[in-house]
Amino acid sequence: MQDQSLKNVQSGILAESNQFGFYITYTLSHDDDLLPLIRDMVARFPAMIDECSRVFDVPSLNGVVAIGSDAWDRLYPQGRPVALKPFPEMKQGSRLAPETPCDLYFQIRSDRHDINFIVARRIDSMLGEIANLQEAIPTFRYLDCRDLTGFVDGTENPQGEERAKVALVGHEDPSFAGGSYVHIQRYVHNMPVWNEVSVKEQEQVFGRSKADNIEFESDAKPLTSHIKRTGIKDEEGEAIEILRQSMPYGNLSAQGLYFVSYCRFSDNFTRMLASMVYSDAHGHYDHMLKYTEAVTGAALFAPSRDFLVKYVGAAAEAEQLKKEKAAAEALRLAEEEAELNSTRSELAYTPLSEALVRPDALNPVEPEVEKNQDTEPGDQKKVSDQDTAPEVKTVTPTNTGGRRYSASFYQAMLEDDEDQPQTSQADSQKNLKQQPGLPWTLTEEGKKGLKDDD
Repeated sequence: MQDQSLKNVQSGILAESNQFGFYITYTLSHDDDLLPLIRDMVARFPAMIDECSRVFDVPSLNGVVAIGSDAWDRLYPQGRPVALKPFPEMKQGSRLAPETPCDLYFQIRSDRHDINFIVARRIDSMLGEIANLQEAIPTFRYLDCRDLTGFVDGTENPQGEERAKVALVGHEDPSFAGGSYVHIQRYVHNMPVWNEVSVKEQEQVFGRSKADNIEFESDAKPLTSHIKRTGIKDEEGEAIEILRQSMPYGNLSAQGLYFVSYCRFSDNFTRMLASMVYSDAHGHYDHMLKYTEAVTGAALFAPSRDFLVKYVGAAAEAEQLKKEKAAAEALRLAEEEAELNSTRSELAYTPLSEALVRPDALNPVEPEVEKNQDTEPGDQKKVSDQDTAPEVKTVTPTNTGGRRYSASFYQAMLEDDEDQPQTSQADSQKNLKQQPGLPWTLTEEGKKGLKDDD
């Protein structure tokens, strides 16, 4: 790969060994409204590494951001690297390679721990409220690039131009060329038990000498040695390779190795891990797993810089889209409210006429005048018609209650009347005849009398 093409690669993938590192993992929240903010932050990460390297004058500073298999479709639904898949969790007997939650992975390395810490704090300040921190593991170079077990780590790493050939996606997936498949695991060493093992036995476990790091001859390597189990070949007899960027970590309570691999083909790591965990037909597996245990595991993809830069400004675009959606929703609610108010006005209580509001206004009823009990019979003729008019009591209609009913209200009453069953005139007369207190002429006796008179 040409140097010009390497400028498109995130700086930490092909970087040489550093003094210090910081490995950070996050999971995303379930709120999809936050995804544009995360896309924007991730897109700006390579430029932030460049800026910090320039401002603090630390040329060795490099970094990588990678997106987990499960989170990729949420962040970048437009397309997916062809070989990106979940971490290949494996277990046999007491040997376990678990999969643990990880949506974002940040690798920060340089020759200054304080600068790594500054960058790590910047990342967390931008993601602290929109993602969930899982781990933040500071790492360091141990002696001359050795693991805490005392053996040199990464001796099988490709060198020179081979690093890019092994680690970077090429023409087989042009949409994601310049990216890399990433696998991370944090191993915890059982140092008390390991330190009780003799150096000779330790060398048998690794397959090379401890002090001068000389690999054993092929026929001298135990079939259970770490080098033998990871030094596998494909169907064509070619060595299966990965580029390791692992570093030791630890404190007085726990120590181990933060394993990181980059590869052009994700299956290379899977095949190596399977050879370590699963025993072959003869029961051989990696005996290093007797002294160390993987407690985390995640599969991710580190895109090229050109891929990431397309999403710079995604947060601003998302905010504008959010405002437009809010404005559209407010307009919709206003239209619904206006339509509801229009319906309410049509059904409001409005007077049809004064007669409906005050039935006695147009047809006033004269008040009933009580007869004067003191008037003598002979004087009754002298009393005027107005004086002798019977007393009329004013009755206020009780069915209206003084309310103003609209036309819609009376229309509904008429429709209710139309729904009532109609009775014929003969039925009406029959019903009348059955009612008590009818006029004499309508009773059976009265009818007979009328016939007799005829």
